[in-house]
Amino acid sequence: MVTTEVVPQEEKALTKITNYMEAPIVKARFAQMMGERGASTYIASVLIAVADSQSLQKCSPVSVYTSALRAATLRLSVDPGVGQAYLVPFKGRATLIVGYKGLHDMAVRTNKYRYINAGPIFEGEEVIEDRLSGFHKPTGHRTSDKVIGWIAAFEMFAGYAKTLYMTVEEIHEHAKRYSSSYSYKDSPWQTEAPKMEKKTVLRLLLRRWGYMDPADARIMDEIDEEKPETIEAEFNTIAENLDRRNGPEIKNSEAANLAALGVANPDPVTPDTWASWESLKARADAVKVSYTDVKRGATTEGDLLVYIPELTIFVRDAEAQEKAAA
Repeated sequence: MVTTEVVPQEEKALTKITNYMEAPIVKARFAQMMGERGASTYIASVLIAVADSQSLQKCSPVSVYTSALRAATLRLSVDPGVGQAYLVPFKGRATLIVGYKGLHDMAVRTNKYRYINAGPIFEGEEVIEDRLSGFHKPTGHRTSDKVIGWIAAFEMFAGYAKTLYMTVEEIHEHAKRYSSSYSYKDSPWQTEAPKMEKKTVLRLLLRRWGYMDPADARIMDEIDEEKPETIEAEFNTIAENLDRRNGPEIKNSEAANLAALGVANPDPVTPDTWASWESLKARADAVKVSYTDVKRGATTEGDLLVYIPELTIFVRDAEAQEKAAA
């Protein structure tokens, strides 16, 4: 009697993301930032976060990779237990949300602040703003444990200080307007609302009047600028094509545009990465998976490091299909 093992769909999805994140080229990318041991530990924490969320398992592997890479660049953990940053599913794509602890830690790392903090305002309390100084001061007496608002404050070593107060309603209105994943069931806004409320008031304070490392601020801006329609378009071109032999297309590289202007490639492809690409092309040809004809001088190391794992998924799927049919 022949039996066929039925593999749950979520297990297949988790395996696909695991294979992607454990690909040598992906590990090499993380190792560039944190060393081989650090990279292995970090990738393991990413996979733990994915394993704990069925919704994340449905996300495209490349979105898990890019979001995790951003978090690693910010030197933040995506382990939900740490609370620094979260991988959140949105329309089939993993997005990165920085938590209060992550934001606080990034600010502290600048060595600019004498103190920085955010705390709750409870029912019965009131916050008064001094019209001259602009500082907020809690008054009154707490009558219950209900949180009605959050107040954040900082003072720099140079003496500059600032405060910001927002009601819970104001915070959530802001989140509904600017957080595309606000209403999703796995969003921290739904599972850990107080932490997100606390983070929001601190973040607005820091971004308006505080200081953050320019590199960290740039990545945060990139996260903020991601639009739902862009996310959905990427999902359609990557995730929905996983069962086809038509492989993904590499994004137009800035290197090609610069080359047309006679400007040297700012991020040339290394020999090791190009060797990995040549090897992957041979595998793709063997199973008849299409791919972009990449010209070494017209693409960048960063673009190719993203494209190789993406194409690898298609190749592995095709190889598995041929093996099953043999």
